[in-house]
Amino acid sequence: MSEETPNFDLAAEGARLLVVDDEENIVLTISEVLRLEGYEVDVASSGSEAVGQLEQHEYDLILT
Repeated sequence: MSEETPNFDLAAEGARLLVVDDEENIVLTISEVLRLEGYEVDVASSGSEAVGQLEQHEYDLILT
């Protein structure tokens, strides 16, 4: 019996991500790499800022 491995790849086109970190260099690096891969990226530097972003937008993935 063969089993198929599920494909969990998140399609970059149209996917909106939120990157949350209090270290500016980390946020800038991660967000730039993700943008180069085709993702739409928003950033937040704190939990409260992230909550504000979540109240305004829907995200496919949140990275903390």
